[in-house]
Amino acid sequence: MDNTLLFRADSVLKADVGSDDQREDLLSQIKKAQETTPNAYSSNIGCYRNTVKYDNLDWLLDVVKDTTDEFLDFYKKQDPMFEKLNVKSKNFVYWTNINTPGSRNVVHSHKSANFSCVYYVHNEDMGNIKFEEELSAQTGLFIPPTEAYIKEWNHFNFASYKFEVQTGDFIIFPSGLLHQTETNNKDDARISISADILLTMKEGVSTEHCIPSPKTWKTIYTS
Repeated sequence: MDNTLLFRADSVLKADVGSDDQREDLLSQIKKAQETTPNAYSSNIGCYRNTVKYDNLDWLLDVVKDTTDEFLDFYKKQDPMFEKLNVKSKNFVYWTNINTPGSRNVVHSHKSANFSCVYYVHNEDMGNIKFEEELSAQTGLFIPPTEAYIKEWNHFNFASYKFEVQTGDFIIFPSGLLHQTETNNKDDARISISADILLTMKEGVSTEHCIPSPKTWKTIYTS
């Protein structure tokens, strides 16, 4: 029997993004925001988050924009459908993650976006990021990925990949990928900026499943 690998997912990791001075400035703003801004939301125990917008951050936002463009240029060569995306207009939101000692981010995905990314403002051996594929997607059956069901782990019954990340690393990936972070086992907090990027179609392009150009949207007002 011949097996065929059906699907793929691409991720890009860039090292040494930003200068020491830029990171120090951002780190100072983050710590000030933590002192003055309540925890916006927290789905992970011991993780502080906020959606504060920081000053002097164009250097990082340019990396997000440029890397997204690189991603899309690659995909355009594989599928002409990507030519119909409005790549000049990217809907973008970012937030801060502060993982205190002993905390981690549990496995999740960002299904409402197209691409997601993480920039590590401060990570000195404080835990890596892991990507996983759901077992049900591999087998068509829901089998809990525990040793009660799985006697021997392999790439068929559970696919997992770990990126070893540190201060200054930037990683971007398709938002639907399941991902999580390792526990921060150091005495200092791991600090990162995460973001979601949502793309829409060019004006005049009609598609059944993709998000149309915002210029065609209508607003419904309620009292």
